Amino acid sequence: MPKEKKFAELFKELEEITKKFEERSNEDLDTSVKEFERGLEIAQELKARLQDIELKVKKIQAKYEHKES
Repeated sequence: MPKEKKFAELFKELEEITKKFEERSNEDLDTSVKEFERGLEIAQELKARLQDIELKVKKIQAKYEHKES
């Protein structure tokens, strides 16, 4: 089973894909579509991870707000 990439690694990969699209105009269409799809996969993964973190932060906040009451 492949090792799960860290958030920063995925973000960097997404930045590299984006940079490729900005720098080129005559790339093979099939390659471009594959890279575009990979970019969307990465963006979806990053969004899911951020949502998980946001939920964890809210739970921590709620825990400590409850103790202050």
